[in-house]
Amino acid sequence: MLPTVAHAMVWLSDPQPTDTFVDLCCGSGTILSERVVYPANQIIGGDISSTITMLAKENLYYANVQVNVWDARKTPLNSNSVNKVVTNLPFGRQISIDEDIRSFKHHVMKEISRILIPNGTAVILSESTHQILEEAERFGFSCLKSYPLSLKGLHPALFVLEKRNTL
Repeated sequence: MLPTVAHAMVWLSDPQPTDTFVDLCCGSGTILSERVVYPANQIIGGDISSTITMLAKENLYYANVQVNVWDARKTPLNSNSVNKVVTNLPFGRQISIDEDIRSFKHHVMKEISRILIPNGTAVILSESTHQILEEAERFGFSCLKSYPLSLKGLHPALFVLEKRNTL
């Protein structure tokens, strides 16, 4: 991921010093490295590959960031414990996942809904623009903004979502 795109995603999340910030699919840590320029309560990332998370840890050696090996579809994070999620969901081209990409994104959106506090923010980069909007609605999010992009011949979009307060 380009650092400029990662920084834009972080900026769109409205970083605050009280944030518990999570990147569910952190890869080598580009989004996390852009988030550390702003104060935060806690910055956490994870990826399914131990090799990639080791690389992220090396890239973030200077920062107070927790990097974990996890499956983004089922993290060890508590329900309603995170107020910002910023992530680049896999497009299914560079990495393979063990299920259909559509099903994978459904399960990740469900997990984001579980861990995010009411009124929490999720900023998601995805090529599956219609699916993200459908899943957002299904799991109780409002789409505050969306930004179509052109990246390396692909046409993903950035989505700024807010988890609706269900009380």
